[in-house]
Amino acid sequence: MNTRMKVTELTSQKEPTKSSGYSGYPYSHLPFLRCKIDGGKFQVGKVSDGSPRFIREGSLLCCTCDRSYPIVDGIVCMLDQKELDAEGVHELQMRDEYSAAPPEFETSPWEEYWDQLETAPTLATLNLTEDSALLEFACGTGRYTTKLVGRCRTFVAVDFSMGSLRALAATLPSDTEIGLVQADITRLVLSPQSFDRVLSTTCLDNREQRMAMHRLAADALAEKGRYVYSIEFYNLRIRLLGLPRAQRYTPGGMLFCNLDKNEVIRETAPFFEHLKVRPIQVAIPLARFLTYKWRVIVARVFEKLPFTRDLGTLLLISAEKPIRPIEEGQYSPGNKFAKAIYRWYYKVDPGTESKEVQAERQAK
Repeated sequence: MNTRMKVTELTSQKEPTKSSGYSGYPYSHLPFLRCKIDGGKFQVGKVSDGSPRFIREGSLLCCTCDRSYPIVDGIVCMLDQKELDAEGVHELQMRDEYSAAPPEFETSPWEEYWDQLETAPTLATLNLTEDSALLEFACGTGRYTTKLVGRCRTFVAVDFSMGSLRALAATLPSDTEIGLVQADITRLVLSPQSFDRVLSTTCLDNREQRMAMHRLAADALAEKGRYVYSIEFYNLRIRLLGLPRAQRYTPGGMLFCNLDKNEVIRETAPFFEHLKVRPIQVAIPLARFLTYKWRVIVARVFEKLPFTRDLGTLLLISAEKPIRPIEEGQYSPGNKFAKAIYRWYYKVDPGTESKEVQAERQAK
């Protein structure tokens, strides 16, 4: 049973208030964004509504190509729906419909159980600090966003559904230092090495989109940053029963794919040197005979055991050490002892000093 989408829908039940508490896109967060056409930096265009700290209505102008991106209700609009494929258009329509008129679901301890087994380990792995700059992909109506607001220095949250972003904005307190951006994360361009943490719990349905997201995360992360994301697990139950790997959460709903650990590693490893992958949210056999408290305890024990952890419904991935493109003429740290001997040797016999060593010595 996969309840991930249902839990997400539950968070959308509150109707947005008519007067949003969200003050707008912070001026301090403008350096994080880049023009998706040429990667140019932005300057503030015309502002018709705002304050000294926030832009409520206005625009951003690319300093290179002069392309304008509107800011509506404090949300930077960078999405061109013509760039979405058919499945993307379908998902966008569904998310906008959910945010405008959320389906009625009855909250139960069972739903809370599934949510706790996903949320708690995800936030623990993220390990956010007050000094962190956080980037969240596919924030939706704020299932994670609302838990993370105020726990970091700066925060940029991205989603392609304007309806979801407006619903999220309605739940945020005024003067919140968070930038909301409407964009397709597979085409988004951000300032390089600007974030300490990147979070994603989206269900991108094809390999090209997922790898584009991983590349964006690697480019946006600082050297010591961490990228945390989760994805549906091709677990033991699905394998034994021969269930479809590509499914929809509900009939006619959003598409998702179940991946195994090796597939996750193959897709992420081109962009990160260090990866940790583990199953979470274990589906316990005969769980109906256990109380809510014991379900949680047993599920967390099962996550650590070799066989039972393969009953997890999600894979939680932590990726560090982003792989950067090799730049021409870029020096590596090298070995200090070896470099000292090398320099001493060429002082004794300077005529044999290589051009590379001469250039390094002159640069210093």
